[in-house]
Amino acid sequence: MTQPVKKQYSSALRAAQARATRRAIVGAAARLFGERGYGATTVDAIAETAGVSRKTVFTSVGGKAQVLKLAIDWAWSCRPPPGSTPRFARSQKTAAPSGFAACARWLRSSPTAAR
Repeated sequence: MTQPVKKQYSSALRAAQARATRRAIVGAAARLFGERGYGATTVDAIAETAGVSRKTVFTSVGGKAQVLKLAIDWAWSCRPPPGSTPRFARSQKTAAPSGFAACARWLRSSPTAAR
């Protein structure tokens, strides 16, 4: 007898919620990295600022290094994270959410940021 084929789970709403959670985490981290620096920013602080649990940070994005990598990627690309709606400044090329802009400024100004 053949096993029944399990239907694959797919939910556009859940996917959108997951993207929003990921954006909140990386945005919070970018703001904290810009304000406090990488070393002084904890995963607990990122979770608290994003309004999620510590476990959600690790499940959604990964550890602190992965969060920093995403923040850098999104900041340096001068684009908001996928699925977000940016508040445009003068042009699309210069617009970036404030947390990502703060992270980019910190990265450009800090000689130890690339470590």
